[in-house]
Amino acid sequence: MWWRALAVAAVARASTAPRAPKPSVLPSFDVGPPVELPEEAPHVEEAAPAAPPPEATRAWQPGDALSHLAERAQLASAFRALASRGLSAASGLGNHLTMSVGPDYECFLLNRYGLHWMEVTAENLLLVDGNGEILEGEGPAQGAAIALHAPIHRELGAKAKVIFHTHQPWFTALSCIKTGGLRMFHPDACIYEGRVGFDPVYTGNWPEGSLQGSMMEGERLLRVPELVGKDLCFLGNHGTLQIASSIEEALFDCFNVERLCKAQVYAMQSTRFRELGRDKALNLKARYEKVRDRSVMNYYQQHIAKDASITPVPGAWDGVGPIPRGAEFLPTRRHDAAPLPFAARSLSTEEWELRCDVAAACRLISRLNGHVTHEGSFAHISVPLPGTENSEEPLFLVTPSDVPFAAMRASLLVVCDARGAVVRGTGYVDGETFRAFHRIRDAGTPGRYGAVLFSHTEFTDRLAAHGRRIRMVSQSAFNFAFDYFGYFDAWGHSLIEACEDADGDKFRENLVDYVAEDDKVFVMLSHGGCLARGDDVAHVFSLLHGIDAAAEIQVYAEMTGFPVMELDKDEVKTFPTHGYGDFRSKSKRMGLNFDANKRLLLCDFNHGFRDTGDSAFLKSENERLKKENETMAKLLAKERYRITHLIRTVESLTPA
Repeated sequence: MWWRALAVAAVARASTAPRAPKPSVLPSFDVGPPVELPEEAPHVEEAAPAAPPPEATRAWQPGDALSHLAERAQLASAFRALASRGLSAASGLGNHLTMSVGPDYECFLLNRYGLHWMEVTAENLLLVDGNGEILEGEGPAQGAAIALHAPIHRELGAKAKVIFHTHQPWFTALSCIKTGGLRMFHPDACIYEGRVGFDPVYTGNWPEGSLQGSMMEGERLLRVPELVGKDLCFLGNHGTLQIASSIEEALFDCFNVERLCKAQVYAMQSTRFRELGRDKALNLKARYEKVRDRSVMNYYQQHIAKDASITPVPGAWDGVGPIPRGAEFLPTRRHDAAPLPFAARSLSTEEWELRCDVAAACRLISRLNGHVTHEGSFAHISVPLPGTENSEEPLFLVTPSDVPFAAMRASLLVVCDARGAVVRGTGYVDGETFRAFHRIRDAGTPGRYGAVLFSHTEFTDRLAAHGRRIRMVSQSAFNFAFDYFGYFDAWGHSLIEACEDADGDKFRENLVDYVAEDDKVFVMLSHGGCLARGDDVAHVFSLLHGIDAAAEIQVYAEMTGFPVMELDKDEVKTFPTHGYGDFRSKSKRMGLNFDANKRLLLCDFNHGFRDTGDSAFLKSENERLKKENETMAKLLAKERYRITHLIRTVESLTPA
């Protein structure tokens, strides 16, 4: 028949057409230009090609092929596995996992700074050399990672093919007590007999060199007697350093040791702490060594590999290319350029983005650092509405008092005037409470801070309830040593009462006056709750996020009942701040931190690892897409049936 003849002819033409050469799987910088051989050279077909001149080697460019794809996939799965279990330094931006590649262990794969660990994929990992030069991938690389990992990869070779540096909370807590480290108190802990080292000296871990001299931190650690020959290192006041020969082994140790550290903290707290004898520990270790390789591999296959995959929702960032601002993923437009939702039609772009920032901060705080806060009607965020900051009648975007943070949406926020009266929106705002927060906003230098946040968190409340403050026991706390971080004893008064004049009560200080001293940006309240002031929503979120992470480590360290290693505040003030600045103004790292967490929230990269209630703003969009796809599938099925029926009719009428 005529259409079958056409099809046969098309197939024949396709089979005889010249095929395009397959692209090279090697990186472009490994391929030199063609080598011209002299005409008189004998046996040209057997001559070895000359090496290309150094100047002909081209640097890697975006779009070029990547090398070491298998290693990339393995390391990326490790990042996502740790992030999914809340072991990614809370924010997911700090800390680093590396994997050496190549025969000389000079080059290694490293996470790109600015990505949340759940966003790390094989394609966006960096390949760097020991000097920190990026050989493949788009940067930047974190200088502290180079200073810590490069010397160890180079010195230990295959034994240190994989290095993890994290601040996972239970492990880090045991790095902050004077008798730190994992103890042989449990049969499962005995598999690490002889493998655990504890370095009680905090040196900073920054690229310019440690406090002990000009050497890089990795070089210093290689010379610490307590760490020689150890692959599970507790770094005093800092975190973890785990050395392994494979990703599977590193992940097994990472999760297993964190579980054991948690059990050890509870054992130290509630009982007279006892350890197993060395002979017993060595016997248990010998029995484990017989099945170690199989146990490690089975654990990886059953618990890591299948849970570390990511399937981004439509419109999500693929992790390649310039890191976008979080606002670029706001649901102002569907991925297929369909009509905009109501807010984008009725509000300015600036207000819509600000609404989404506030709502995202509420969602993130409701599960701050992986812990549910159950934040309700006492929580508050307010920020000046764009374009009204300097007017005589400024307006503020405010979280309604009757909507919990976990249920907050961009469309639920209301607009209030300076007296707390709602001028746009349908939510309820307590005017008296708003005016108290507004007084705190302007305390000290008027107009310096726009955003105000009040919230209860899991661990700052634990400290406040016992009259404790943030202590300088971990690197996570060292940014909060300055006088613009405070603790206010409210003497059982409500927040509104604390902001009023003492009325002759000489034992009670006014909260507004206290905040005005040193232009404080963060205050813990004795009856629970935290106040934060900042340039914008990302600033106040970063304050709360960082302090609660430090409080968590401190709470666990103090739970042991053993003396903690607390550093002097004046000494801590001299330490570098690792990109956070002095916290009195928003730094680039704070913006990266907030945007990364918001991308994770908005794009649902987590795939249920950290449930946010309704996938944070995208649920309605996804439901609409699903319904439209179902409708389109039905229409396509009907059209397919109609065309099939038409073809059969034509076939029946066409003579053979």
